[in-house]
Amino acid sequence: MKATTSSKLRGLWAAVTAACLLIACGGGVDSGGTGNGMTANYASGAITGLGSIFVNGVRYDVDQAGANGQILDDEGTAHPGDDLQIGMITDIVASAPAPAQAASGLVATASSVRYRSQLIGPVQAVDAAGNLTVLEQQVRFVAGKTAQAGTPKIGDVVEVFAQFDTRSSAYVATRIQGAAGAAVYKVRGTVTALSLPGKTFDIGALRISYAGLTLADPASALAVGRLLRVRLATTPVGGIWQATALESGQADIADREFAEVEGRITAFVNVRQFSLDGMPVDASNATLPANTAGIVSGARVEVEGSIRNGTLVASRVKVEDDEGEDPEGVELHGSISVANASARTFVVRGQTVHYGNATVFEEGSSAADIVNGRQIEVRGALSSDGMRIEATRINVER
Repeated sequence: MKATTSSKLRGLWAAVTAACLLIACGGGVDSGGTGNGMTANYASGAITGLGSIFVNGVRYDVDQAGANGQILDDEGTAHPGDDLQIGMITDIVASAPAPAQAASGLVATASSVRYRSQLIGPVQAVDAAGNLTVLEQQVRFVAGKTAQAGTPKIGDVVEVFAQFDTRSSAYVATRIQGAAGAAVYKVRGTVTALSLPGKTFDIGALRISYAGLTLADPASALAVGRLLRVRLATTPVGGIWQATALESGQADIADREFAEVEGRITAFVNVRQFSLDGMPVDASNATLPANTAGIVSGARVEVEGSIRNGTLVASRVKVEDDEGEDPEGVELHGSISVANASARTFVVRGQTVHYGNATVFEEGSSAADIVNGRQIEVRGALSSDGMRIEATRINVER
């Protein structure tokens, strides 16, 4: 089986990391080298495959990052590589991607991986389509696009990996997972209102008190339109959530010769000037799609270029399909466990995989080869409920 069908032999990618502002520093991705003599580069986007991880069509080996304690969440806590899951938004420092030796596509070695979510908090509402309200924020579930571990219920505490769509004022989820026992809640979003006398500010419909923090200039630090990452105490006081720490949600990015970022347009001037998840983009000299009507606020786009003084200087802008299905959008490599021949399911790297009559077995392998412990490669798509992979192609090593 091919490691990836990506034909974008484009060299290097960019990531967006959180900049320190105000009270606490959430850290960022190391801007140094990879430790193997190669120049470090950035990747930013959602994980679409495991074994090691696939982001933006590139397979990143994360063994080195894991061995060095450089697989981190956005609190800076180190995690094993197995904690990386489909749909997590990642920032990666890595070697330049290169063509794989035995398959099409690109591979690279990651020296650090940071995964970051937008929300941690209790579910306040769930509708029939699976959309949630979390901390007064609207979370959109997209069938076949949003991975989730279990079905959230009202009262559950969840962590939401997402991209903010300014058109609908909703977080479009790429992954939803349980976060029971979370010590703090979190929201990353734009300030929509500020009350200096009341020492409160709003992110959407969420009212937050900053009375417990010391801010040199609240009018500037909490100005309407500022993108913030806010930690919250897990219990509101008088219906108002209490901020325990604030950071900028705006990226602070080192200059990079090559860069790629996948995300949503969060501010828009025109097709040549906009912001991508808060990062300024200069597309003055970029190659744009033939139809630029899709380059609008809230659109999901992929931008290639270089980073100069905090701006992504684009060489190419591509509009991504927001709702369309990709029958082979997920790729898994690993060892088979929990094989169930009657249910036609098995597990790889924590992901349940289902295969059916339409699944193609490659290189002479067959369903009879699906045995616990064997190595397997899977291509497929998320199920409509986001809880398993529907396999389209399978290759079992025999």
